[in-house]
Amino acid sequence: IMIYPAKKYDYNKKGLLEFINLLFNSKLDGNEKKYYLVNNYNITMTRELDEEMIKMCNLSQGIKEEGIAKGRAEGRAEEKVNSAKKYINNLIKTKNMTFDEAVDILEIEKEIVEIIKKEME
Repeated sequence: IMIYPAKKYDYNKKGLLEFINLLFNSKLDGNEKKYYLVNNYNITMTRELDEEMIKMCNLSQGIKEEGIAKGRAEGRAEEKVNSAKKYINNLIKTKNMTFDEAVDILEIEKEIVEIIKKEME
C-alpha cells in the first residue's frame, strides 16, 4: 500500500493520514508532535514513548542535515570544476597552452582533471 501525503494537514483532525504525517513530519519538533499525540489522539506519553519520540525526531533531523551537507558539498565540487575549466580555457586561448600544460601550471587536483577533460571535449 502506498500513501501519498498531502502538502498540508490540519493536525486538529484525527484521521489516519494526519496521524502518519504527524509522526514523520520533519518540520515539527518532538514537543509539537507530543502535544498533538496527547491532545488529539489521547496517547499516553510514557517515558519509553518519549525516548522513542526523541530518537525518531533526532533521526529525521540527522537525515535532513546529512542531505543538506551533501548538497552543499556537491555544489562546491561543481563550482570547483567550473572554475578550473574557466582558468584552463583562459590559459589555452591566451597562452596557446595545451590542456595538460594548463592543468600542470594551475595544479588542478587529479581527481577532477578527467571530469574537466571530458566536459571540455
